[in-house]
Amino acid sequence: MSGKPGFMLALWLAAAVACASDEPAACSDTGHDWYTLAASELRTIAARCTSPAFADLNYNRAYYLDLLDEDAAVSGLIPYSSVENQPDMESFGVYMLLIEQLAPLYYPSTRDRVAFLNAEYEIRNEISELWLHGYGTLAARRSEQHSNNTAGR
Repeated sequence: MSGKPGFMLALWLAAAVACASDEPAACSDTGHDWYTLAASELRTIAARCTSPAFADLNYNRAYYLDLLDEDAAVSGLIPYSSVENQPDMESFGVYMLLIEQLAPLYYPSTRDRVAFLNAEYEIRNEISELWLHGYGTLAARRSEQHSNNTAGR
């Protein structure tokens, strides 16, 4: 009888490790190749993350991809839209990829890196949504405001 509690504990630990390993790599690694995935896959991954910060990061990345897709779709339907918004949306895409690549250099701690990336995605997604929906002046003002707030970091 005395060996049974130890066996049960070992069984419980094995089950806990097996459940933890079911979590996708994108739920614990900011360097995971998320950009090879579709927005819908990122949302599915986000729903499986036990860490709220990593869940938010994957949702933010999915929304980023949704915005780029929406811009591509709108640009194909409305010719003037592609001329008016294209530089802003292209800049958005390049900026976020650059931020993703440089974040590990400036934020070696995973916790700090995820917090930084989430903050950047939240503000840049908001600004890009404003551009995409025709609020260019407001988007420019919000972008300038964000740049002024982060200049001292």
